[in-house]
Amino acid sequence: MEIKGLRKIEPYVAGSQPAEKNIIKLNTNENAYGPSPAVHQALASFDAHQLRKYSTLDQAALRQALSNQLVFLLIK
Repeated sequence: MEIKGLRKIEPYVAGSQPAEKNIIKLNTNENAYGPSPAVHQALASFDAHQLRKYSTLDQAALRQALSNQLVFLLIK
């Protein structure tokens, strides 16, 4: 079964820019404004050595943080 017109759709071309001169197309991982001040602050206090190893398998810290957030939302 073929969907009508499916073969007529032009495929996505990574990195291609529109022909219009006043438009710049950003890719999905790009941001015209850069990171927010909060991101700069978070990265300034981030210990890159944490990236050397995998986190624990039980993800206790993540589960606790998510649980705290859920409780906060339910109480709110």
